[in-house]
Amino acid sequence: INKSSLKQNCVIILFIYLYNTMKPIEVNVLKVLDGDTLTINYDHKIIKARMRFIDAPEMKKPWESSDDPRVLQHWQWGINAKSFLSSIIPKNNILYCYKYEKDIYERDLCDFYFSNVISQETSVQLSMCASGMAAYFLPYQYYDFNSNRELDLFLEVIRKCAIAKKKSIGFWKDDIILPYQIKNKRF
Repeated sequence: INKSSLKQNCVIILFIYLYNTMKPIEVNVLKVLDGDTLTINYDHKIIKARMRFIDAPEMKKPWESSDDPRVLQHWQWGINAKSFLSSIIPKNNILYCYKYEKDIYERDLCDFYFSNVISQETSVQLSMCASGMAAYFLPYQYYDFNSNRELDLFLEVIRKCAIAKKKSIGFWKDDIILPYQIKNKRF
């Protein structure tokens, strides 16, 4: 093989790799765990998938208890967010997924879409934010966007949350303790 042929083959392999990594994978939703986490069948593997860039209200854990009405309200919104997510998943349980790294709880971080036509209108995360069922959860100092789609999603999550808050949609109408505040007990 000469250098020109080798270079051509490398370019073709790189193009095929990039093309295949840019396409979403069709996944089957097996279970909605809460408002931002799903159990899915991804490429014949059962995985726990956490939606990137959003944070839904927490659901009460079996070992937790509280008399604080604000905490009880937050937990109720956790149930509402899970129910809402369950209601927007298509009847055939099929979503389209881009999978990334694992989070600190070993869940796969993913972006989900209702259709293989990828747009802001088909984003599950944006639907959760626009409905006031999730706040934004943005990684600190995150600059490594592999595509315009990722950057657009990141920015639109912020925008949809701000609009939902301004219009008092979903949990924003109740001025609840936000998910990060519950997790860090900062309220």
